[in-house]
Order: sequence, then C-alpha cells, then structure tokens
Amino acid sequence: MTPTSHALTKPVRYALYSLGALSGVAALVWGIFKLKWTAEAKVQETLPSDEKWGGSQAVAERALRAAADLGIPVTSRKRDDTATLLVGSTKGSDHHVGNLTAYALDFGTAKAGLAKGDELFEAIKREYNIPTQAGTYTRYTILQDGVPYSIQLLWRVEGHFNHVHLGVRRVMPSAPAAVSGWGFGGVGHLSLHQQR
Repeated sequence: MTPTSHALTKPVRYALYSLGALSGVAALVWGIFKLKWTAEAKVQETLPSDEKWGGSQAVAERALRAAADLGIPVTSRKRDDTATLLVGSTKGSDHHVGNLTAYALDFGTAKAGLAKGDELFEAIKREYNIPTQAGTYTRYTILQDGVPYSIQLLWRVEGHFNHVHLGVRRVMPSAPAAVSGWGFGGVGHLSLHQQR
C-alpha cells in the first residue's frame, strides 16, 4: 500500500467507525422503543378481543363498514412513540399505544376527495348518533353495552382535510362527563354531549 492510498483510507475508516458507533446507538434506541411497544402490545394480546384498548377498538371498528362502502381506506390505527413523532402527533392522542383505554382510526380521503370525506363523516355521525359538525373538536359520550365511551370525530379542522379521524376512549369512573345535553342513539346507545 502506498503512503498516498493509506492516507486516503484513514478518514474513510474513521467515518466508517463513526457510522458503526452511531448505528449501534440507533439500534439500541430502536431496541428500547421496540421492547416498550412489544410489552404494551403483549398486554393487549392477553385481553379478550372485546376488551382490547378498554373495549374502544370494537367501538371504533363499527365505522369500518361505512368507510369500506365508500371505498375509503384506513390509513392509521395505534402508533408507537416513533410513529407518533413522525406524524407530528402527541402521546395524548387516541392513536398512541400508551393510551391503553383508547383507540383511533384515520380514514384517508386524499384520493377520494372532500365530497367523499363529507359522506364518510356523515355516515360515521349516523353510526354513533352524535350531533357533531365538521370543523369542531367536540367529544361525545355514548354507551355501548352499558359502558361509556368518549367519541371524537374530526374532519375539516386543522390537519384533518385529507383524512377523517375517529378517536374513541373508554370513560373511566373517576372522570365524569360534563353533560350539557341528551340524545338517544338507538337501541342500547345513549349519547351525552361532552364539552371539550
């Protein structure tokens, strides 16, 4: 090896060592996130299917038929920390895996257009018999099989012009709803208007 070729390879070797060290750190960080997410997922796997995410997954998935009928795909469900950061969301979101009594679905309307998004929004409103309007953040509480769930349907609000967001949270006894109006949502469903 000539002195010139050796001198050229030394910076390359240091760069490769640096990249190796960085990739090791990245692998460690990824491993920690993956372990945390896997542990949370395993907790959910041990629950009967009707109790996953506090029962909120089954409540949210009532909207799947309306979306399928309109040809609108689900583009997001639960998210780990990394995915939450990538989409600019927060750990307080119904999508976040840390919220063990919440579940969320995003229905992608970018290809379908605003009119189809409006149709889906109205169909989901009917499914849950909630009086929400597009462009608002209001949550509503419904009863499913005697269990209260808070529903939030977002469409045509900031960040929600290319998808309809449906968030569902089981209402825990220690957090009573602020009731401002009543509406009955068909057999076995009671809608309580809850202020945001």
